[in-house]
Amino acid sequence: MLRGFRLKYDRWLQDFPLLTKSVTSAILFGLGDRVAQRLETNDDKSDLEDRYGLKRTARMMVWGGLVFGPIGHVWYNFLEKTIQGKGTTAIIKKIAADQLILAPPLTLAFFTYAGYFEGKPLRDTVKTAVTKLRPTLAVNWAVWPLVHVGTFGFVPLQYRILYINVANVGWSSFLSQMASKDGQFYQYSKAPLVTKMLTTATLLGVGDRIAQHIEATGACVNPIGQGQLQLYFEAAARPP
Repeated sequence: MLRGFRLKYDRWLQDFPLLTKSVTSAILFGLGDRVAQRLETNDDKSDLEDRYGLKRTARMMVWGGLVFGPIGHVWYNFLEKTIQGKGTTAIIKKIAADQLILAPPLTLAFFTYAGYFEGKPLRDTVKTAVTKLRPTLAVNWAVWPLVHVGTFGFVPLQYRILYINVANVGWSSFLSQMASKDGQFYQYSKAPLVTKMLTTATLLGVGDRIAQHIEATGACVNPIGQGQLQLYFEAAARPP
């Protein structure tokens, strides 16, 4: 069953790459928001609270499907063409470009979008977004470079949005909690937990990807030296 779905998904990626990545992003961003809401509230929610929660989830799905999916499709194709090569240096350059060029404006745009579509004045929304940007990026830079070792080191280009979106289930949950709090960095002390969750999921996924490729070809997916990988694993395991 899973193999059949994977083959269908591969075909969708070939025939409709942008649409497939956008729909995938919408679904997984929505899932991340539902996870966030489960963490925020108890089971005794009123109908009004539940309707608000569904609206919030819909906003996250719109962001994932109409903003992140298309931007990610263009951006990661652009990175692959612009920074060529599969060695350690190329991977570091791609991670740096992603985190320094894409992450700050995309994060700022997300908080502006979330606040504006909650009905807040645009000026207040932008001010709040700027306030949240710096602490959010601090967590972003603790999490995503490790995730992107897998993105750029082991995952084929056509699967990168899917891979990132799986990690985004946890990250969009964190962003959704952040966006729902007026100007305050909600649960900053829990950031290490988010880091551990995403890092563990990433390294497990990367390890499985390496194992599958070695079984199939007997070779490594990417010529990152064993020493460099060991450093990444040690950094991920080190307490924040």
